[in-house]
Order: sequence, then C-alpha cells, then structure tokens
Amino acid sequence: MIDLEDIFVGIAAHDINLVAKPAEGQAYWGYICCAAKAFSPKEEQAIDYGEMCTLNDVIGVLLEFSGDLAQLTFYRNKVFDQAVHPN
Repeated sequence: MIDLEDIFVGIAAHDINLVAKPAEGQAYWGYICCAAKAFSPKEEQAIDYGEMCTLNDVIGVLLEFSGDLAQLTFYRNKVFDQAVHPN
C-alpha cells in the first residue's frame, strides 16, 4: 500500500540517491501533492504549498531558466500556484 505522502513530483540532480526519500536533504526540489507541501535542499522540513490533490487532478511542472538561475512552479488542473523554488 502506498502512503499518500510518498507521492512526489519534482526535479532532481543527476546524482540523487534513488533509494532514499527525496525530502531527506538531497538535491531534489519537489511537491508532495497529496499533502500540499513543497520541499528543497534549502528547507529543513516541507513547507505548505498549494492545495491537496484529489482523484483525477492533473499535476504539471514548469521549470524556467534565466541565465544561471531557475524557477520551479507546479500547477494543478491547469491553474498555476506561486513559484515554490526560485533560484
């Protein structure tokens, strides 16, 4: 059985440990869609973000680059939330 808080959507560095949970301090930036939380290596714990997903929701990821910086934003059912991981 899958724990709903174990469903992550996001991006990761090429050398991420695929056995560990992404939110455990690795180079992973993401969204726990069933818990409405976001996390990154900069955060000590997941922060509130957006709204919880429900059955039949569609989750999208937008990664925008500007020079050496990037901004990560998630959307649910074609509605964007605020940028969760600038830089």
